[in-house]
Amino acid sequence: MIPDNLLDSSTYQAFRKHLNEKFPEKQFNINYPTFSTLVSKSANLNLRDVYLKMLMCVRGISLEKALQIQKIYPTPIELVEAYERCASEDEMKEMIMKQFANAPGRKKVGPAISAKVAEVWTGVGQGPDEEAEDSD
Repeated sequence: MIPDNLLDSSTYQAFRKHLNEKFPEKQFNINYPTFSTLVSKSANLNLRDVYLKMLMCVRGISLEKALQIQKIYPTPIELVEAYERCASEDEMKEMIMKQFANAPGRKKVGPAISAKVAEVWTGVGQGPDEEAEDSD
């Protein structure tokens, strides 16, 4: 068995080739959890990638729009802090829309999508029934 601490997805293939060339008579294996981690599409995601995926979970936010949001608010905490600086819930709901008011065509964010992003990232606009569901 190849020890887990010697493996990562960027060097696994080269390391395995090296072992096979150096010890052709031996068979080298890894355990299933390590294999699963090595082949996982999300194993190598960095904060930037995860943040983009989180933004794109909001219906109406394309990769193009998510990238634009990320240019203004590079990390999730910067987005949340920007919402915290808003004076009212209405300002929160309009924050993203206003940031993209001068954006060309498809990069614009309308009021409904802007409000939905605010709801997802801050909880504003959720009715009492929705809040109760979220706390389960």
